[in-house]
Amino acid sequence: MGGRPGSNGSARLYQITRDYLLNQKGLTNIVWLWNVQDFSNMANDLNSYDPGYNNWDVLTMDMYWSDGQGYTTAKYNAILNKAAGKPIGISECDDIPMPALLAQQSQWTFFMPWSELTFQHNTNSKIQQVYWSDRVLVLNEMPGWLGYQFPQNPPQQATYVQAEDYSNMNGVIVGSTNDTSGGYSVGSIDTWDWMTYNNIQISQSGNYVFGFRVASPSGGQLQLEQAGGGSVLGTVNVPATGGWQTWTTVYTTLYLSAGTHNLGIKANTGGWNFNWFSYNPE
Repeated sequence: MGGRPGSNGSARLYQITRDYLLNQKGLTNIVWLWNVQDFSNMANDLNSYDPGYNNWDVLTMDMYWSDGQGYTTAKYNAILNKAAGKPIGISECDDIPMPALLAQQSQWTFFMPWSELTFQHNTNSKIQQVYWSDRVLVLNEMPGWLGYQFPQNPPQQATYVQAEDYSNMNGVIVGSTNDTSGGYSVGSIDTWDWMTYNNIQISQSGNYVFGFRVASPSGGQLQLEQAGGGSVLGTVNVPATGGWQTWTTVYTTLYLSAGTHNLGIKANTGGWNFNWFSYNPE
């Protein structure tokens, strides 16, 4: 599916992979990077292939002078604007960026030269000038890398709650779904409709990654709260996925105290279907 634009192309493959590793395998320690190539149509590619802002942590660009223009200000600004506050980087390159360029395009957080291409496209003098620059940190200058101890216990797998297994609801309808998990989903969700899910067990206080399986032709917003009109835990934007049965998973991280929770999911803006939600420790 590489190089296929639209919600059911490469972006969908990215979403499926992330969903599998995060929710099926419980790999919550992955930094998710979305990468584009420096083609002449890169500005359009940033929209055509976007797997969703909530699905990636870092936005990067491969720099191979694919359009013959190199490190242009237009490319830098396109990446910076799309990232909207998230880190950006140069994920692959043959021509390493000079310190003067890094001073002008100051938000690049890293660059990664590609193996043997480093020496084919850069002189020793240039390599030394870049790596000895005050603008570049090399491994032994990176804080926190030495002496890191991996955790003894693997991260817990996500717990899933099916949308139709609500304890109470207002305004919604249960129907069949063609989503990969099969079975039923909840639909006819209008603004201010809600569902409650009782007896959610949280083993220890801390941050939890919540995933919400949704489908919507035009998008909306859901709110997670303590059931019964209690405190709001967080809100999540539901993206326009392309149809009522075109599914994606959106994520947010929330703090929960240890104990038994009754959670409510309310539609701040309706117009979406809901298949399940998941949660696991960050």
